[in-house]
Amino acid sequence: MIHYSNMSWAEVKGQTHDEGKSKHHLISFDKLSNDAFDRFKARHLDGYEDSIFSFALQNRLRVVGIREKEHFHVLWYDPDHEICPSKKRHT
Repeated sequence: MIHYSNMSWAEVKGQTHDEGKSKHHLISFDKLSNDAFDRFKARHLDGYEDSIFSFALQNRLRVVGIREKEHFHVLWYDPDHEICPSKKRHT
């Protein structure tokens, strides 16, 4: 994460993988797992539904938090990509 602290948001969002897909991106609130949705509500984060951001650090490892202007507030360490599970292609 220290590496990212010296980057602009445009630089972060410009990093890609898998045929040009964005590596780090906002997460749609309705894509959260049920557990993550419940924890988000329990932490009284209403009003931040459009600010949930995911950093892809390694394979399935993610750090998920709230992007607020130029700041990032970590909410979850997600080692198995379970906060916002992706649909596997061709299954």
